[in-house]
Amino acid sequence: MRGGAYLAAGQKAEVGPSAASRDFSHQNRWVNKTTKSHGGAMAQVLATLNGFRRLHGYWPNSLAAPSDLICSVATVCLTPLGFFLLQSKVDLIASPEGAVLARGHGSDSFSCSPEDRNVPSGPTAGQVDARYWLGLDDEDF
Repeated sequence: MRGGAYLAAGQKAEVGPSAASRDFSHQNRWVNKTTKSHGGAMAQVLATLNGFRRLHGYWPNSLAAPSDLICSVATVCLTPLGFFLLQSKVDLIASPEGAVLARGHGSDSFSCSPEDRNVPSGPTAGQVDARYWLGLDDEDF
């Protein structure tokens, strides 16, 4: 019984989420999700992470990108949970350069620039995609 209300004889109590909580869940559809959009900024980030992995065989430690791209990923592409998951895997570094650059151990790096695009950035058979490595929802991609 909610809010101190009493049930009349023979009346059944509501089981499960109330109408109010169902409405709240519908209005806040991003609460338990990690992605809002998979547009250009997020595509660049994922392509850079996947490209680094394909080239070097392991995931990068940091990702350098222009601050406006990082801001777009944080506010437009990912939910707060999704951005937290991204930051938990790679250090995000604001850089003045236009390319997105993933860095790993030593001098290992991969940039999302035209000269590096000849390296395939998608996963191969048996390889994990950056979305899954980050723990992001894939239903929107």
